[in-house]
Amino acid sequence: MKHDMNGHFNTLSHLLADDKKYEALQYLAELSDFAKNHQKDLYSDDPYLNAVISNYATTFAGNSVKFEHDIEFFQIELHHVEICMALSNAMQNALEASMKLVPEQRYVRLQVKTKNSQLIFRITNRFDDALIIGGELPRSTKEGPGHGYGLTNIRSVAESLGGFVVCKINGDMFVLDVAM
Repeated sequence: MKHDMNGHFNTLSHLLADDKKYEALQYLAELSDFAKNHQKDLYSDDPYLNAVISNYATTFAGNSVKFEHDIEFFQIELHHVEICMALSNAMQNALEASMKLVPEQRYVRLQVKTKNSQLIFRITNRFDDALIIGGELPRSTKEGPGHGYGLTNIRSVAESLGGFVVCKINGDMFVLDVAM
């Protein structure tokens, strides 16, 4: 995207430097039309949340994971890096759990709400019963370095922003509630 935007800015700069205002305006109109025609689904008015959700919606679709969402997001003051990190970790965990199942059983549901200046999200996903419950958060079943930090990082972010994390199992569904 940065590469493409630099190209667009360069084109516009040259058009304007050559006093070709009409052509610059025409280029901007065509660029806007191009963006509208190639826009992915809009899940949220917040571009940061939308980017995370769009990325995973595409990944879910490409891996035969049924994805449902219910997003009621109203503008609040956000810590975008932290919230995107938490949501990405949660969505990645749901994807990895789904990939252990046959395609017909793969399911993820994302609910996002804002209430009283807090962002609240819930991810519900089907899982294969291979959870190790150790303390407040399930422990990772993944082997090797670099694994098993997702839920811990989500909890750290939520708590640093005055929130909390709750994990529960409801039948064959894992439910993760995060408030920030």
